[in-house]
Amino acid sequence: MRARTRALDQLLEAEPLAEAQVERLASELGAPGRIMVAVAYAKRGRLRSARAAVEQALGLAPEDAVVIAAAGMVSFVTRDYQLSLERLERAVSKHSGPALRWLTMARDFAARLGWDLEELAALEALCRVESAAPKAHLSTAQLHARRLNWPEALRHVDAALAALPEVATLHMERARLLVELGRRDEALASVARACVFAGESYAFQMEAGLVARRAGGFPAAEAHFERAEALALEQQGALEQGVRLQLEPRFARAEMAAWRGDLDRAANEAEACLVKDPSFASALRLLGAVAYCRGEIDEAERRLLQALALDPKESEARAWLAEIYIGRKDYEAADKQLYSAVADATGYSFPAALLRLWFSFQEQGDKVALAALQEVLAPLSAMDPSYEPVLRAGDAAACLGVTRAALARLGCNRSTVPTEVLGGELRALPPVTGLRYRSRVALQRLRVVGAEEVARTLRELAAEEPELALALCHLGELELWMGDYEAARRTLRATLAIQRRTRWAWIGLTLIAALLGDPKEGLRLSAEGIEAMGNTIGPAVYAHRGDVQRMAGNLTEAVRDLERSLEMHPRRVAARISYGLVQVALGDERRAREAFEQVQRAAPGLVSDAARELGVVVWGDPEDELALEVVASVLERALVLLRGNRSASSITYVTSDGRLRGCDFGQESSGLHSGDAAALYEARRLALALLDRQGAA
Repeated sequence: MRARTRALDQLLEAEPLAEAQVERLASELGAPGRIMVAVAYAKRGRLRSARAAVEQALGLAPEDAVVIAAAGMVSFVTRDYQLSLERLERAVSKHSGPALRWLTMARDFAARLGWDLEELAALEALCRVESAAPKAHLSTAQLHARRLNWPEALRHVDAALAALPEVATLHMERARLLVELGRRDEALASVARACVFAGESYAFQMEAGLVARRAGGFPAAEAHFERAEALALEQQGALEQGVRLQLEPRFARAEMAAWRGDLDRAANEAEACLVKDPSFASALRLLGAVAYCRGEIDEAERRLLQALALDPKESEARAWLAEIYIGRKDYEAADKQLYSAVADATGYSFPAALLRLWFSFQEQGDKVALAALQEVLAPLSAMDPSYEPVLRAGDAAACLGVTRAALARLGCNRSTVPTEVLGGELRALPPVTGLRYRSRVALQRLRVVGAEEVARTLRELAAEEPELALALCHLGELELWMGDYEAARRTLRATLAIQRRTRWAWIGLTLIAALLGDPKEGLRLSAEGIEAMGNTIGPAVYAHRGDVQRMAGNLTEAVRDLERSLEMHPRRVAARISYGLVQVALGDERRAREAFEQVQRAAPGLVSDAARELGVVVWGDPEDELALEVVASVLERALVLLRGNRSASSITYVTSDGRLRGCDFGQESSGLHSGDAAALYEARRLALALLDRQGAA
């Protein structure tokens, strides 16, 4: 047995593969031999052949937990994601011995796919294993935190701390969550508690400074940044990223100097950072901000564009550019920058909300929806109690004056930690708590709490503020995403009855009409909505209207809208799918295949589920080529699974058996399969262990 195993192993490593000899030896070695063959094919990118070998292995040992687990590992590499998780789950149910390792692998696979509910199920099982519980609780907390479900995240961190009360990283994680929940004093206490148990670590001091700054503890933040800078110099040989790590604490202090109004120091420090690292985008952004505050608008724009050229995700640079473009009345450019500033921010941006108000008052010149004003009332009232009555009165000119005054009081700060200077000292403004904010947070939690809980929260928010339309609009959006089109239509019509100038309600109604079989009515509603919004077109209009143009058979118009949408927001997976279908209809096979390949890279989980439901193979052997009809059918099925979701940032879909899943844009390029070698190594190890046992027997 061992001699045959070694012989097969050698054959599988050889090039070219001697398939006849491999087949003979694999047949003699049974299911483990077939797993070894599957691993070898998967390594070579022969995914169709790997699948066939896996099926042969399972046919020979359908109840062997080890074979089933190994098959699950190979299935992930072959892009059969649902099958992979099913097989790992079945293996765990059959054999409790290695369950911890297999559960961890299933959790890792689900996490990489963005399938949050599957990841949570695996983590909940791990939380019940005593030895794994603290780490599993922390991972569960981090998942909930990513989806803005901070109360549940805090519960899991506290569970981990109950088992490991002296772990500094857990106290720091708790501090981050407390900041999000608005419990700033408790957050600072948790940072201090973390420091009791932490060693002299650059990374820890830097993180402590950032968390303390977000909690409004500016003296503590300054002290942590100073210590981090000193440690960076002491430990520079051991710090992998070298120069940039040494500069980060120095730059953080420069930012705080700018916030305090010490523009000379901020500029000097930013320039010094750029001398050592010319690719430091945030330093360029800070120089742009300083130039703007000095009234040097052209220089500010130049620096900010340089920052974005180095880092397109520099959200504060986009906020400053939006401010420049609003001042110039270049509203289309301002709108684009504002959208990206909000989407790319690492937290809720109060300055961006103020800029959106300024944009609305200056562009529209009429009374802005109360929901938009209410969103910023708490921090504005903390600045000056006289602001609130002016905003509630709703006079556009007076509101514009308040908005611009508030932006001026923010000084050189457009971060997600809004501040003003009082008596020469920085003061953190209170967090945003308005209906718009709470409504958005509720919708963002969808992927970890499910549609029913989100709908309940949105209905409660709508009842709490019946004169405001936003929570109702988000409820309609949720219903559209879940495929309940009639309910969504009723909800969005109710939204417009409260506030006719609610752009997304018109957008949603446009798509609903088409999905219910009347794309011409959808286009009529789109035109009516654009007129209602003062003949302005928001970024989301292009994606939704483009899809409706496709359904109406207006292919030229569809291409125009969809290309515009993808130019503005490349992350709109649905727009890319629709674009591919338009190219199929136009007979442009090259562009259709290009679009399909982009969808495969951006949303492999969605494509895998669509192909699975159709019973077709998308990822095969290198010589395989998909027929164009298969490309079209998979794209069409993917749109069916997306239901009414055409989002650029909160991409969800629902499988035919009711599984709610998410999609994190660009999963293939961001490491979805970076662990394939480890998965295949483990599958091969399991096969060899089985063969060893068989040989010993």
